[in-house]
Amino acid sequence: MSTTPYARPPKNLTGKTVNGVRPGQRKAYRKATRIEIEQRVEWLADYIAERPLVSRTELHRVMRERYNVLYLTAEMIYIKRARELLSKRANMTKQEARELGVNLLAKLAKSGRDQIKIAAEKRLAEIYGYNAPTHVRVGDPMGQPLKPSIIAPTINFVFPVNERVKNITPAAATNGSSNGNGHKAIETGRG
Repeated sequence: MSTTPYARPPKNLTGKTVNGVRPGQRKAYRKATRIEIEQRVEWLADYIAERPLVSRTELHRVMRERYNVLYLTAEMIYIKRARELLSKRANMTKQEARELGVNLLAKLAKSGRDQIKIAAEKRLAEIYGYNAPTHVRVGDPMGQPLKPSIIAPTINFVFPVNERVKNITPAAATNGSSNGNGHKAIETGRG
């Protein structure tokens, strides 16, 4: 591990391109031309065709090392276009490719070694989804069904009785008289 701190190169403030560094930039940068992009896509498509099990992470690493491109550039431009190019070369739809793969897996599952049969059956199960669970049971650690939880508890409010409210006669409270705005008038019984 280095003991020197990371030093960024100074920004080009001269207003002119100096040693490949454009104004306002710190490092030399040149955008790839259309022809260079097409050549890179061709190379990557061949790379993927030679190694069909290559991972996406490996493709990013290879593109970074070979062409010094960033992750997003490799993903959005090169890998995407290379896969589209391979699908055009194959001249097949996704459904046709799936049928071809399923037929091959069915042949492998019927003949071959046990390990090949098991691997083919697992892949078929992934494609068709017949190994998916059909019933899921949720319970407590003891295996018992979960008890229903209280969603909204009932809250009872208790209000102290006011002297004014005590003196209302039942007839006065329900006599239908109102003050004109929809509220009932409260009459107090005075002696």
